[in-house]
Amino acid sequence: MYDVTFFSSALFLLSALGIAAYALYARRHSGESRIDIAMRQFLESVIHANDPRFAFEGRSAVVVRQDEDHSNGENTTYVLTVYARNQYGEYFVFRSDGNKPSVNYLEHRLARVILKHDYAGPLKS
Repeated sequence: MYDVTFFSSALFLLSALGIAAYALYARRHSGESRIDIAMRQFLESVIHANDPRFAFEGRSAVVVRQDEDHSNGENTTYVLTVYARNQYGEYFVFRSDGNKPSVNYLEHRLARVILKHDYAGPLKS
């Protein structure tokens, strides 16, 4: 009346699919998010320079703007972009996708264009 092998095969297949779905979910939602990892990387960022105006330390920088890049609900190459100023009023841009962070000096002429109303001029000495 009932095919036992069909039910056992179907039960095995559904179990395997359930385990695979859970493993995928757990992998994507494990621990820190990519944004959390990128923000931690920002705080740990340091650039040493002979001229202290061009040195950067994420823990003491003032965040001017923070952008998260998403594309159709999926993360793009850069997930987090942070524009920040050091204590001398110099701008830096930090980018990270949670794997490979980078920090670069941002000239005032570019910072003015990118940040628009968030831009503040150089500090007076």
